[in-house]
Amino acid sequence: MLKYRCINKHHSSWKHYGGRGIEFRFSSFAEFFAELGPRPKGLTLDRIDNDGHYEVGNVRWVTRTKSLDEPESYASNASTFFIYWSYRRRFCYRISSLYSFVAVL
Repeated sequence: MLKYRCINKHHSSWKHYGGRGIEFRFSSFAEFFAELGPRPKGLTLDRIDNDGHYEVGNVRWVTRTKSLDEPESYASNASTFFIYWSYRRRFCYRISSLYSFVAVL
């Protein structure tokens, strides 16, 4: 799935990946696995440079919360909501985790 959103124009997330010029540059699963190892429980794949490619040196395992803290993640999440707190735009999930409240919509 990860590779296809970079190369398949008909993939639902293509506009956020391949459409932005993001490429999947691992030549094989062995190369990908050598870079990252097995997926740790509860973590998701992330690009260190969000405008960079899926390639050696630019990928890591992170928590979903860390991944959602990245601005580009907002655009690909249809259920994202922002609030303004202390004159700064914040992602609701992040605010609720910082201030211990639940956003009910």
